[in-house]
Amino acid sequence: MRAGQVQEWGNIAAINGPVVLFTPTALDAETRECIRHAGVVTPNHWSHEAIANAPAGNALDVAFAAAALADAPSGIRSAALMRALATTLLLLVMSMPTGNGLQGPAPHPAFVWFRDELEANFRTRHKVAEYAARLGYSTRTLNRLARHNTGLSAKQLIDERIVLEARRSLAHGRDSVAQIAEHLGFDDASNFAKYFQQRTGMSPSLFRNGTRDPRSLA
Repeated sequence: MRAGQVQEWGNIAAINGPVVLFTPTALDAETRECIRHAGVVTPNHWSHEAIANAPAGNALDVAFAAAALADAPSGIRSAALMRALATTLLLLVMSMPTGNGLQGPAPHPAFVWFRDELEANFRTRHKVAEYAARLGYSTRTLNRLARHNTGLSAKQLIDERIVLEARRSLAHGRDSVAQIAEHLGFDDASNFAKYFQQRTGMSPSLFRNGTRDPRSLA
């Protein structure tokens, strides 16, 4: 998951056993770079069957043991847990078959800039032309770069990021639809509601009612 994304688990009550989520702070920078340059495409999750009786499973047992050391100094426990999780993930990456989808050439620097600029400014810049003007390229070139690297147009990437944030705020926040609309750079709630419904097939209120756990409002 990218930073800011929402993970929907479905029927979490049916999960039997521990679940490990690798947060952005769970790994050190060196480990992240090793994984990023490993040259394999990894799944977004590994099941118990994929880990059991494998080296990664042993490393994960060490991570659970480190997490359970309640009497250990918190700094030492955190360091042991981070290293065990890093080892687990590295072993999982090593277990991926070679040639399962090698990462292609590094993306064009202009696309990397667009991606970073979008993450920083999607709340205030909703138009491809605004990003293209800052980059110094035409909207056509920016769309070509976006499609080459993601299969989506630049506008689709912008909309995807805005809708993602809207979903997150509606599902997990307490702000009103009008407040969310303002936070995302819309001039009024009705324009935001129309925008959201066109891209998700439901109104913001309907989406919120369908995702909100009643226990969270108690």
